[in-house]
Amino acid sequence: MVVIMKKSTKAGIIGAINGGVVVGISIIAEMFLPKYWHIINLISALIGGFIVYYFIKDIKKN
Repeated sequence: MVVIMKKSTKAGIIGAINGGVVVGISIIAEMFLPKYWHIINLISALIGGFIVYYFIKDIKKN
């Protein structure tokens, strides 16, 4: 089944999934590594930001 969505809907879904993953990593890091959770949170947010940027860049191309 092919789902036809607007570009803004695709971008919103990608952003929401990425936000959930970044927050989930932050919560897990805070539970198991309380001393280093802020560093892990920063790294996961930066990596997540680049992933969203490239996905949205690809969506704009198509």
